[in-house]
Amino acid sequence: MAARKQLREIGAVCVILFLTSGLAWVGLVGCDDRSTGGSSDLPLEMDSEEDSSDAAQTDVVSDLDADGDTRDDSDVVEDDPESDQGGADLDSDAEVGTNQLPPGIHALQGLQVDLPMDDLAPLAGIVGGAPVVALGESIHTSDGFYQAKHRIFRYLVTQLGFRAFAIESPWEDADQVADYVRTCQGDPSRAISEGLFGVWAGQRMLELVEWMCAWNTEHPDDPVHFFGFDIQQPWDDGPALMAFLTRVAGDQAEPFNQGILRCEGASFASAESYYQDPGAYLADPNDHEACWAALEAVEGYFDQHSEEIITTTSEEELAWARVYLVGLESWEQSIWLDNQEDWVGSYEARDHGMAQVFREIWRLRHPESRVAIWAHNWHIACLAHEMVGQLTGAKSMGTFLAEELGDDYLAIGLTGYDVWIDWFGDVERYRAYTGDDVVEWRLHQLETDYLLVDLAFPGGDPPFFANGELYWLGLSEQMVPAEQYRALIYLEYSPPMEYLDL
Repeated sequence: MAARKQLREIGAVCVILFLTSGLAWVGLVGCDDRSTGGSSDLPLEMDSEEDSSDAAQTDVVSDLDADGDTRDDSDVVEDDPESDQGGADLDSDAEVGTNQLPPGIHALQGLQVDLPMDDLAPLAGIVGGAPVVALGESIHTSDGFYQAKHRIFRYLVTQLGFRAFAIESPWEDADQVADYVRTCQGDPSRAISEGLFGVWAGQRMLELVEWMCAWNTEHPDDPVHFFGFDIQQPWDDGPALMAFLTRVAGDQAEPFNQGILRCEGASFASAESYYQDPGAYLADPNDHEACWAALEAVEGYFDQHSEEIITTTSEEELAWARVYLVGLESWEQSIWLDNQEDWVGSYEARDHGMAQVFREIWRLRHPESRVAIWAHNWHIACLAHEMVGQLTGAKSMGTFLAEELGDDYLAIGLTGYDVWIDWFGDVERYRAYTGDDVVEWRLHQLETDYLLVDLAFPGGDPPFFANGELYWLGLSEQMVPAEQYRALIYLEYSPPMEYLDL
């Protein structure tokens, strides 16, 4: 089990950050050697008291040099997260600023989950009747974001009737956590460490999962539910799809299955065995062609024989088979396009798959539940393809969900001024840029440790962020904030993640 945890952290998580969340703060995170885990060279800290010019901002948007190499470790500034904190200690009550705040910006009392919820009351008006609320974070492995999202989720459950929690992690493994939430049986720390990506396997996630278990114990007739939606699980989807095809197609399944075995990762028994393989993540053109032809043929077979398949199995079983198919398609395409250095296409392929898988699992398992999504800011953005940055043109999961669900989908981004991360033992600090076109800098000037920002700015004339104007948010992207998120949660200071002690 210990080996599984280590490989999760240095293998699968490396791919996660490279494919989707490496843009956190400053662009793609390098994953140099996937057979051994390699290194994740993180970018230069931009100290808020130093260079704020546009040229300096442009230089630090990517951690990739012109020749494609990651910056060396000398670019990373490491300090003590216990010193020079930009805000209140998370283990104590927050000291809310006394300044008059602009319309639409609300002071939060703190991040402790047992604080009274009166300060979160503006969320009710922001969320309205939306059945899907996504909670982001500008970078992974920062503890303040995790604590804030836990507190908000409790509010969504207790005050607004939400009953499901969906996380950016492969859904088959995440079912281990779902089982604990449902039954309260077993070791929750073990379920988290084995069932979720390492970037989530911390004390805050444990506290959230244990709270969900306690809720279900106290409300057996009104439970909360947990599920994942990530598609990075071809070692699960491939065998499951092949087994279903053998059941419904008999001998006709053989050519389908032979092609599926050529899909990236589908022939491996587990994530561990895949990431130990020297050829992991290196797509072979012939294998890709054979895989894609088989997946297209399977999709056509399902469409042509759907009534017969449903008669033989059930409508639900066919729906799950399509979930496996979508997972394989989006994973294969994301890996193939990444090998072609088409970052925009690679990101969009995975996010399109995640949007489809999220909707199907929600529909199949918890169709009557309002659901909160836990993911990275970029993944939940409503118009990600209109951001100005490395991934301009790429649609995110949130973009697809916004297109499909309209006002039934609502995104809340999380960001901070002085943010620390613990990237599996590498503790690093990220401070926001300075300047009037920087979201975090403008909120920092309000001298309030924790803020809820209603980006509609009711009563604000002019609004705090000008309509239609581009702002830096999270260092890596420029955007019109209100076009991407309905609201923001701002933290003056966020300490590094605290990992589970197993």
